[in-house]
Amino acid sequence: MPSLYDDSDDSDDRPARRSVLGGSAALLAGLAGCSLGGGSSKGATDVVLNSIAPEPVEVTLTIRDPDAGEPRMDRTLELDTGERATPTDDGKLPAGGDYDVTVAVAGGPTETYQWRDVTLERAPMHVILDGSQNVFFTLQVG
Repeated sequence: MPSLYDDSDDSDDRPARRSVLGGSAALLAGLAGCSLGGGSSKGATDVVLNSIAPEPVEVTLTIRDPDAGEPRMDRTLELDTGERATPTDDGKLPAGGDYDVTVAVAGGPTETYQWRDVTLERAPMHVILDGSQNVFFTLQVG
């Protein structure tokens, strides 16, 4: 019986150990490139508003492409405590783009997040409103 470590026996139809190892190394290198490639620029995503404020909040969400004049979205809505809304459901944001996401809370803060090179691996964006003078922008990873 030939040893697993011996490449000298080429009498059977099995590929040589070095061929298998070389092919495996090439496959692993290719897979590593896929997983480290920075994410997909195909598809579309959302901005999700989450209210944990103790009182209802009125919020205006404005989403702009920094190179365009008109906003992609400019919408005002009221959120109750614990409510979650996805105003971009009717107008998803294409991945691969750049967006300025502005959230203005009535009687409260106005904050803008510059969301650049949007990928599906770092989306959707969640905006958390807690009733303070802060607006929290978070990106879902995965």
